[in-house]
Amino acid sequence: MGVYQTSLNAIFDVFLFPFGSGPPVIGLAAVSLGAGVLMVVIFRYASNQRGIRAAKEKIKAHLLEIRLFKDDPVLIMRAQKQVCMASLVYMRYALVPFTVLVVPLLILLLQLNLYFGYRPLRPGESAIVAVKVPEQVPWSDVTVQLDAPQGMAIETPALRMEEEREVDWRLKATQEGRFQLTVKLADREFQKEVRVGDRLARVTPSRRGAQLLAMGFAQGEPVLPSGAPVEAIEVRYPPRSIGVLGWQVHWFVVFLVLSLASGYTLSWVFRIEV
Repeated sequence: MGVYQTSLNAIFDVFLFPFGSGPPVIGLAAVSLGAGVLMVVIFRYASNQRGIRAAKEKIKAHLLEIRLFKDDPVLIMRAQKQVCMASLVYMRYALVPFTVLVVPLLILLLQLNLYFGYRPLRPGESAIVAVKVPEQVPWSDVTVQLDAPQGMAIETPALRMEEEREVDWRLKATQEGRFQLTVKLADREFQKEVRVGDRLARVTPSRRGAQLLAMGFAQGEPVLPSGAPVEAIEVRYPPRSIGVLGWQVHWFVVFLVLSLASGYTLSWVFRIEV
């Protein structure tokens, strides 16, 4: 794992650690509100505030013109044209800050998915462990062994699925902690972390090779070595849902609502044009 991803994981681990024993919605709310503030600050300094303000005023003026002269088709058509032109100007001014926001927002969302997309296993709970083998490895040569440490129990023998090029086991967690599974294939060994417990924690369902997203954005564990006879090692954790007022919702919905609410509130208080 590169220095960049290791540092990013450490920052999020430290920030979310105080929220680990409480409801996940509290930690997610803290990140969402902070993200809303950060997005507004970036928008403020990356945008042409004077240009955005002027474009919005023109849109309002021409909309008012449409209401005032609703009995004059010629004036209405002219006002509609001006609304469209002013809207295009507004979009041009807004494009720059939104472009600046895309990369940090994507990094943030992919990182948050490691904490809120899935939850750790609980003691007594089982999950499927899957090893995917790349096409260049002959299936007849695929002999995979899975070793589990104390605290984990392998409940089933290996299930080989040739069409999917996948070998599966059912794994049972017997105690809380962080564990390392060992996959042995072609005289090589590869590890995969398993998280067990009730605390909010970074969960990586799949350890893969050096694909673009895995390397650049949100890889909770080191990527598999180049040329490895293993394409991916997966632990199929249960998806996490966030409890809000008795409803179970996806974490992104909570993030979207709270970050937009905090962002718009801050922009209104400090008169930032968005």
